Amino acid sequence: MRLCLLPVVGLLAFPLSGADLFTEAATVLHFRLNRRWEASVYGRGRLNAGRRRWTDASAAPRITYQLHPAVSVNGGTFFTSFQFGPAGRTMIYRPYAAVEPALRLNSVSLTARSRIERFFITRGHPDYSRFRQRFGLAGHAPWSPYASFEMFFTAEGFTRTRYAAGVTHRLYRRHEIEFSYFYEKTRFTGPDLRHIVRAVVHLHFGAQQESD
Repeated sequence: MRLCLLPVVGLLAFPLSGADLFTEAATVLHFRLNRRWEASVYGRGRLNAGRRRWTDASAAPRITYQLHPAVSVNGGTFFTSFQFGPAGRTMIYRPYAAVEPALRLNSVSLTARSRIERFFITRGHPDYSRFRQRFGLAGHAPWSPYASFEMFFTAEGFTRTRYAAGVTHRLYRRHEIEFSYFYEKTRFTGPDLRHIVRAVVHLHFGAQQESD
């Protein structure tokens, strides 16, 4: 239990000066169709705590196929209402596809994700594509800390890094609640940073998942 709380203590101690602070609440509904297929729906709201306004409200259906016990592929689309400063809200449509390998060891899993996304933005903003590469480490216990590092690229080259850490707690053997923190730096913001504090509820339905 003490080890599970260490990432949380580290997050609270991380400096937040000179940055935008966001809070995020999300729910993910997982529908296990069979041993290989899963459908899910992700919904989130993101609040800019400093400016006291909702910057992002998103919904995203997704389908996942388990190619191999250690590799899955997935795809879906984000539908996002986004606040572009004083210009007002606009819609962003973001279809994506990803491959996610994972190497399970005795007490932890080494994970990775390669994702390609295409942004279609209304109100005259240009469309663009983005590639994301993430590497992570996650535990298997009922209280499981995890950490990850992700890099973002567009046609302009490298654009952003994201460091994430948190803890996931299993509820009633199949549902989960997750508390996490993102620390981001983009090449467009100079010394400024972005911090996101998140709470996510995962609800699993359908065929029973394999127990750890």
